Amino acid sequence: LMNLLDVAMVGNHSDVELSAIGPAASVFFLIASLLMGTLTITNTFVAQSVSRGEKHEAPRYAWQAVYLAMVWGAVAVLFAPLAPKLFAWAGHDVQVQIHEVSYFQYMLLRVPALGCWIALSGFYQATKRPVVPMIVGVAANALNLGLNYALIFGRLGFPEMGIKGAAIATVIATFVQAGAMFCLFIGPRTHGEYGSRKKIGIELAKLWRIVRFGLPSGLSWMLESTCWTLFLLKVIGSLGAAALAAHSATIQVIHFSFMPVIGLNIGVQAIVGHHIGMGDHDGAMRRTYRALGLAFVFMVTMGVVFFVFRRELIGRFCRGGASAEIITMGSTMLIFAAIFQAFDSAAIICHGALKGAGDTLFPMCASVICGWCIFLPVAAILTYKFKLGVTGAWLGVTIYIACLATVNFWRFVSGAWRKIDIFEGQKAE
Repeated sequence: LMNLLDVAMVGNHSDVELSAIGPAASVFFLIASLLMGTLTITNTFVAQSVSRGEKHEAPRYAWQAVYLAMVWGAVAVLFAPLAPKLFAWAGHDVQVQIHEVSYFQYMLLRVPALGCWIALSGFYQATKRPVVPMIVGVAANALNLGLNYALIFGRLGFPEMGIKGAAIATVIATFVQAGAMFCLFIGPRTHGEYGSRKKIGIELAKLWRIVRFGLPSGLSWMLESTCWTLFLLKVIGSLGAAALAAHSATIQVIHFSFMPVIGLNIGVQAIVGHHIGMGDHDGAMRRTYRALGLAFVFMVTMGVVFFVFRRELIGRFCRGGASAEIITMGSTMLIFAAIFQAFDSAAIICHGALKGAGDTLFPMCASVICGWCIFLPVAAILTYKFKLGVTGAWLGVTIYIACLATVNFWRFVSGAWRKIDIFEGQKAE
């Protein structure tokens, strides 16, 4: 939602900045995705620890995840000097490049807070208190909204900063969000139930388990993000600034369908982890099928909304002389988004269930193969060779998501995940 607010409000400030924020956010996510994907495994370790009757182990895994976030946050800042050359390589308009570099460099400061947020929200999801990250998230987004208003448009005595102000607002809001979660994590209620202030040091065995089972997921996120970044920079970017703006707007619109299902994915991960911790693999499968049904109905419904109201939805993100072209391109993209909603529901939910079981290596391989051998080649061929423009590019997206969904669903149905033991036969200390 923070990214959605950034795009929506920046789009109402400048079409040039709207063209820049999509690529800049995509490259930022590429840098952060390895950490983010790796730390999502915290949910699985906490859930299975609790269900095994080892509640005191749960916060110790969360602490190790927080330490990883701190280290990667320090490393991420080192990418800032590379930004001008990176966006110059993409070949976008010079004015677009200036805004891309500015937004990306400020957003790098967000990485450690984002990592801590993922680790600690995973802890609360897995301990059956999802309302905690929900309330903190709502408050952080309200703060981001207010800061965006002040810093983007120069209100309340602040200078008008445009896209740079959006980045600064999001960084501040994310640090407040992570800080609030940390205070709750070490607070009296969580400490009283789980001992969250005990044994807070680095534990290499637990750290290694997080890396071993989480890294494939992190690599999957990073390599998939690389595909999307190259797609955006070189395929969509080759079609001009209007296409970049339309893509940014379209991605934000479809957030309304896939982000709630990502939330369901996180819930399924925790539930599957609990059932496996209790030795109830059949229960894990039943819950996953229920989630699949919910996700399918929701996303197909949203697909109908995208198709019917495509022009109005894209129009909410742009202004100025290029708006008509942006709306036309974005409407075409939303038609394809409507088509792949059903497939996306299966891809997302099955991935969450597999992660809850600790099955992260196979989904990584599936994501890499589908992304690099299907997504990018097909999108590039349809766009460049067949001259289909945004139609060819987003047809490639649709084929990719359909293939990934099929593979993930097959993997879950096969039951191979039943044999995985994330604790490797070891008991808690």
